[in-house]
Amino acid sequence: MRKTCVFIIGTNASGKSTVARKLIESFGGIESYKDGISSTKDGVAFAGRYDVKYGGVDNLNGTTILRDIVKKALESTDCIICEGMRLKCWGPNLTHAMFNADRQIVIFLYAPLEEIQKRLAERSNGTLSKDIIRGQRESAHSAKKWQTAGCDVVAIDTTKQTADQIADFIINKINS
Repeated sequence: MRKTCVFIIGTNASGKSTVARKLIESFGGIESYKDGISSTKDGVAFAGRYDVKYGGVDNLNGTTILRDIVKKALESTDCIICEGMRLKCWGPNLTHAMFNADRQIVIFLYAPLEEIQKRLAERSNGTLSKDIIRGQRESAHSAKKWQTAGCDVVAIDTTKQTADQIADFIINKINS
């Protein structure tokens, strides 16, 4: 398998963490955590911690360290998955991290704003703010930039598929 880096991007309540946890479950669960890398029993790495409520890249101290985390993970595994709100943007920290791998996959998760509002309300009485709407637009814009840079980009409406279906799709994409 070629060394693969997967970014799962999207705004608040788009389903990123839910899909990441399904992927972790599919890869046998987290076996260890060290130096910003959660390693699964099946040998797939995830950037950041997942033993906290909101894990992944958002749990790291900024995106500047992501390049080193991806590089280190790919020394011992064929795939690292990076998920989080901080990935909705575009810039040198993220591109340097992504292009440590031979193969780049970006999964852009989104949902209609009415669904995002519903999920936020269920989660913590949150509301749909201008920042969240802007975040959805930034994620879509970022996905287009990743595609222009040559990455394999897939946009998925999380109201049309379950988290299990999305996780299975990502696993198949990694293995193809």
